[in-house]
Amino acid sequence: EAATREREAGRHAEAAALLERAVEEPCPPGDRAAACAELWLARGHQRLADGDPAGARQAFAAGLDHVGDAPGTPLERELHAAHAAAEAFALAGMPDDELDRALTPPSGRQSGRDRSMRAHAAIIGARSGALPAERALELARWAIDGGALVAEDGVEAPAFSLVTATLHFVDALEESVALCTAALADAEARGSAFGAALARYLRAAPLLRLARLDEMRRDATAAAAGFPPDEGIWRYGADRLLALAALEEGDVAAAVELATRRMEDARAAEAIWAIALQTRATVRLAAGDLDGALADANEVGALVADTADNPNAGVGWRSIAARALTVLGERTEAVRLARAELRIARRFGAAGGIGVALVTLGIAERDRTTSLRALAEAVDVLAHSDCRLDACAARVELGAALRRAGRRGDARAPLTAALDVAERHGLVMLRDRAEHELRAAGARPRRRALAGVPSLTPSEERIARLAASGRSNPAIAAELFVSRKTVEYHLSNAYRKLGVRGRDGLAAALAGEPAV
Repeated sequence: EAATREREAGRHAEAAALLERAVEEPCPPGDRAAACAELWLARGHQRLADGDPAGARQAFAAGLDHVGDAPGTPLERELHAAHAAAEAFALAGMPDDELDRALTPPSGRQSGRDRSMRAHAAIIGARSGALPAERALELARWAIDGGALVAEDGVEAPAFSLVTATLHFVDALEESVALCTAALADAEARGSAFGAALARYLRAAPLLRLARLDEMRRDATAAAAGFPPDEGIWRYGADRLLALAALEEGDVAAAVELATRRMEDARAAEAIWAIALQTRATVRLAAGDLDGALADANEVGALVADTADNPNAGVGWRSIAARALTVLGERTEAVRLARAELRIARRFGAAGGIGVALVTLGIAERDRTTSLRALAEAVDVLAHSDCRLDACAARVELGAALRRAGRRGDARAPLTAALDVAERHGLVMLRDRAEHELRAAGARPRRRALAGVPSLTPSEERIARLAASGRSNPAIAAELFVSRKTVEYHLSNAYRKLGVRGRDGLAAALAGEPAV
């Protein structure tokens, strides 16, 4: 109980120390055996939070050994559920009998073990692509169980993370946001600091793909601050999302910094290392480090070859490799990889993976007709999905390809639509590219302000407002999880655009008052 209180308060190191001492004590038979099983259950959850699913499985198995002669109790069911979820985190398969049960529609009230079993089947099917997206989504909804997953199991239950990941993989992004919002309210009502941080972290990922960058950044920043310092795997996850947001905001330097720190924490967790490498590859590609991006992408491919080779499951390594190879002039291999990814994505059936693979194919293809056909299909597929960020990028690529083909009039519609979305959602990189292509296509997009608040990038405005509130550069760097050098760079740009010489003039300039 003391360890549980420490964990819910966010003091994970203290909780772990209590559990380590407790499980070293001999567990006598009889009534106290259940107490020992509860200790192993708590230790397993701690190991899972530390990114050690193998250790978690061992702890849950030890807990089941201590349940002994009391089968069918709520404690035993919870241990079975946790053990199944730990296997899913480790990408372990399921026994055939359990898989058959998971794929059978629920006929009544489900237990936590039932929900965990269905969550396990859903995530394994989605990550590997063994199940079509619609089937994986159905399993995830069965695991949600009309809200019982939140109300009875809570966001801290491993099954919850598995379900939200599945929703993300099948592009049910709005549904994932709604589920995490309900879990956040539940965690806050229970006073669980870790649960609230976890709910925000899990909500940030779909918010990014929905192009809701401001909300996503608030969630990821709050999650990173809410996770205890010893929770390296979760803090790395928040950094990873902030890196991708920084990339969309045009801040490549900050993206590189965020994507590459705490990598050792990610390496220790078998379930996240491939995604960590994918993120670094994405950022390296944007930064022009083609060899580094290609090396990371190929390593991801080797890691997921037998378990999770589904581009919709956060490991679209072929697209990154193909884009790097295209720039390096190796188009034949780039097209081969793009076509392979497209085959896998079509088999799974989720719009996000199909759209991204089509865009990659359109970029890599030498044949102009094939390229334009692929890009047009990508725009159509993504337009009917929750994947707003990918849809905007696809429109930019289609417009650029049409302009290069001499079809300047046709290029303007997708580019104008992309520019509108990019401006409304702070997608600086896509906005600048769409503007450039529109001008090359003979259009005259409305001019952005060259000075004043409207001229600031999201990063510049965010840092300028924090500086105007009195925060020091080190405090801003700590709050936004970036380096002091990054803060200084953005402040310098903000001073120039706002026409002020230092921090003293920021508040008035941000309020629209004339410089003195």
